[in-house]
Amino acid sequence: MILPYSLLVGHRELRTALEIAYVNEAVGGVLATGQRGTAKTTTVRAFTMMTVGRLPVTLPIGATDDRVLGGWQIKKLMRGAAEPEDGLLVEAAKSPARMLYVDEINLLDDYLVNIILDVVSTGVLSVQREGRAEELHDVNFALVGTMNPDEGGLRPQLLDRFGLVADVLPEEDPE
Repeated sequence: MILPYSLLVGHRELRTALEIAYVNEAVGGVLATGQRGTAKTTTVRAFTMMTVGRLPVTLPIGATDDRVLGGWQIKKLMRGAAEPEDGLLVEAAKSPARMLYVDEINLLDDYLVNIILDVVSTGVLSVQREGRAEELHDVNFALVGTMNPDEGGLRPQLLDRFGLVADVLPEEDPE
């Protein structure tokens, strides 16, 4: 169960950034920075539930490159039929929100960061592995990331991909 967007308190800067990026994809992505427990992830999830009725495509920290790039459908491969399976980048581009969400983006492996940077800047995903070679065009999505600055910063190349950065502070007023 995700808290409805209309019930979120505060986070005006992050909410505005998400709304702007949703209306105008040319803005680029959104980065939310703040301490652990400030509801950054809750805000992003509530926003996508409100706008498209489902959670965003999420890239977990421990994701493997085959999950990010795509690979083969294992069950069909075991039966001798090689059928490709989309990775998270293509899923994000095909999703109604056209968003890839990365929680704790500052902890993401550099190899995956390089792949994401390449796709976000060109809109092209080139997959050449395990006998699969294809180049997908128009792989476009908004990159939305959250991070705790106490756990490290972002590479400048990745920071450049975010058109909007929102600092999320804990609410001072409990009411």
